[in-house]
Amino acid sequence: MKKFNLILAVLVAAAFGMTSCIEPVAPTINVDSEITIDLSDLTTTALSGTIACTDGLSKVVFTSNYVDGNWAEITVNEFSTGNYVFALTGEELSAREGLTSIVITATSLESLTATATVIVNIETSALEPAAFTWQRIGANAGTGLAEFGLRWESNVKEIHAIIQTLEGTVLYELDPTTWTSVVTEADKVAAIAAGTVITDYRGISAEVNKDYDVVIATIVGTEYHLIHITRCDNVEENNNWTRTITGEAK
Repeated sequence: MKKFNLILAVLVAAAFGMTSCIEPVAPTINVDSEITIDLSDLTTTALSGTIACTDGLSKVVFTSNYVDGNWAEITVNEFSTGNYVFALTGEELSAREGLTSIVITATSLESLTATATVIVNIETSALEPAAFTWQRIGANAGTGLAEFGLRWESNVKEIHAIIQTLEGTVLYELDPTTWTSVVTEADKVAAIAAGTVITDYRGISAEVNKDYDVVIATIVGTEYHLIHITRCDNVEENNNWTRTITGEAK
């Protein structure tokens, strides 16, 4: 019996010894090592990943090599049971001109750290113009404008189309040469910021068929639209007018 008790005591002591020898675990960072940001689409997720640690996380730090006081370092301290899921859009990353890498550092509750580096490639692909058609039949509201944050519901006496904004839209008038000078998304954002804010646009005849070289723009939330109006056709049939404005947008 004494021998059995001795063996039991040895086993218990060994178990405690094994427990005390368990080493803390460093965090695990799962993320792509390289990403590409397409400036033609900034709203989608560009960088995403997960960080986990069985011992729990105490801090996660994102550091970029772009130091202007805006995004040199972002520290996160809110986690769900030691796990962190992150997602950054192209807009959050591409606005930092010169950004080439991001270092992610995760620290566990046991003060162990792990790091991962993400190389960022920013593509300045040329914008592709897309044709648009705005049409107003009789007294009906115009169609085709909503995607630009605009509406066309009336004309003035002269007779000119009144192009107005929907709620949440900012409308700009720009120099016609802007259309050809804007090549990339960055060009577009800069050009619109330099434009003149207007409440509505009334420069298109709703009576005379005519070619135009008019450039206006809208900002709707995070979307920027550069609009080149090139033609308006007005057709009267049985005392009912069909007015059609056409052009391209970037």
